[in-house]
Amino acid sequence: MKQKYILLCLIFLVQISSAQNSFLRDNEFVINPYSVSPSYSGFNSNHEIFASYINHFSGFKGAPNSAWVNYNGMVKGNLGIGASVRYKKFGAFRNIRADITTAYHLKIASDHRLSIGIGVSVAQTSIDFANNNSDAENDLAINSTETKNGIGLNASLGITYAWKKFNLTISAPGIIPMKKMGSLFLYSQPIHFRAHSSYDIVINRQWSVKPQVLVDYILNAPINYNGIVSVKYDNLLWLNLGYGAQSIISAGLGTQIAQRFTLQYTFKYGTNGIAKSIYGNHEICLGVLVGKVKSTHINNSIFSKKSKSPYHEWE
Repeated sequence: MKQKYILLCLIFLVQISSAQNSFLRDNEFVINPYSVSPSYSGFNSNHEIFASYINHFSGFKGAPNSAWVNYNGMVKGNLGIGASVRYKKFGAFRNIRADITTAYHLKIASDHRLSIGIGVSVAQTSIDFANNNSDAENDLAINSTETKNGIGLNASLGITYAWKKFNLTISAPGIIPMKKMGSLFLYSQPIHFRAHSSYDIVINRQWSVKPQVLVDYILNAPINYNGIVSVKYDNLLWLNLGYGAQSIISAGLGTQIAQRFTLQYTFKYGTNGIAKSIYGNHEICLGVLVGKVKSTHINNSIFSKKSKSPYHEWE
């Protein structure tokens, strides 16, 4: 019965993830590209910390909750580093993942740069049978307070090309399939590919528009995409509007509370399928700048200051 319970849970996860993958994907990448690829480690030349929390599938009992914190910064010359810790809970399932990344940023021509990053991660997945909500009266394992744990290692690789305010990234967030370790069977994870592109368009001294596209592809699974347009006023306030796979729409509002702090809220809602019956996702993201702003016109950090010249960004 224990194996049947686990199988049913995994089938349920697969069913909702195929329709709700846009829900599970966070929108932190709008203000923090480091969340997309290890090649963004230290990309903005600053030392930046971001912390986020998502209440997935609001109104759905046992829905996932996610929280994470990450740091990235330039340490010496063209070398950047980063680290992150993620926590996700979905009913009886719990996952904790820690990543360490590094990237080298190479200037290949005027206003042209190539960044190559790698990362390693360790993840612990557990199933708490005391919180399984099942009715298996004759299965002692399920009705016990026993927790099954498993640990897996993985690696990531990413390449980013930057030209002025345009960025293009190709990455592989998971390139090592997870195997069985300990007493818990961790499913074999297919190789995951990701592409991200953004272009910060300066309209005038106060207004700018930044479209972004994030595409995820996992072998033998539907392509997941998320497009977002950010309209920003005076580097102090911005509005995000997005549309993703499975007819997921999103809206967000962000502000720079002070020179060293930013805050962004995002709401996602499904207009089709299972997602339509769920009240939506609520995400909050806090960004903190450590030290001084070191971004240049090619490294457009969310903490960047406006140029004194109104035409500086047009050159």
